[in-house]
Amino acid sequence: MNENFGKADQDTDEFFKEIQKDVKLNRGFYSVDLDKDNKLQKVLYLSSQMLEYASLFLDIVSVDATYRRNRFNMPLVNVCDIDNFGSSIYLLLVYWTMSPNFFMTDFFIKLREAWKANPLNLISNECNEII
Repeated sequence: MNENFGKADQDTDEFFKEIQKDVKLNRGFYSVDLDKDNKLQKVLYLSSQMLEYASLFLDIVSVDATYRRNRFNMPLVNVCDIDNFGSSIYLLLVYWTMSPNFFMTDFFIKLREAWKANPLNLISNECNEII
């Protein structure tokens, strides 16, 4: 994997640079937490387009998490919604390594901060931390 794609921490650095540039140029939103050893603990990112969608479509929000199925060995949380045309729209990208309970509390606080609203309905899998 490292031979073909490079090291995962290089991807992380590039990702941070891209989201910082996007937020500066297009007014997106991001939150990054590192541990005392400067190791990534979580990143929450919303592009300006995701924020615009969230301002229009927070009727039914779907939250689903993978379980360490990526090169970072970190769960990825996908947050999607459905627009007025019945198409899925992507509202948020999150990676995290912290304890699920802490993450979910912080996750919803950050969502409210970014969206400036609460979803009307939240759909999720059977993840106890989300419920």
